[in-house]
Amino acid sequence: MIGLFLDRHQPALALDAARVAARLHQRDAGVYITGSVAAFAAGDPRAADSLLAGLERLCHGGCPGYYRSEAAVARAHGYPEAADSLLARMGRLARP
Repeated sequence: MIGLFLDRHQPALALDAARVAARLHQRDAGVYITGSVAAFAAGDPRAADSLLAGLERLCHGGCPGYYRSEAAVARAHGYPEAADSLLARMGRLARP
């Protein structure tokens, strides 16, 4: 549902779906990374930060592949600010 709402450019509904999905599927990295795009697009960076913290608990080391891949998808689907935010966060995680 997260992706469906993002495709329809309804990020607030996508974020609501991400919150539900994160509670139900706590070990699904896709929920967290896609949900963070919804959060950034909905103007809720705190929710994005929380979702990305969930992602980082699952894939140790910052999950650069998830960040790069989802940033490309976000940009291709009209969410360039979300893409930039993901790449910025990935850059901060890579620093020693």
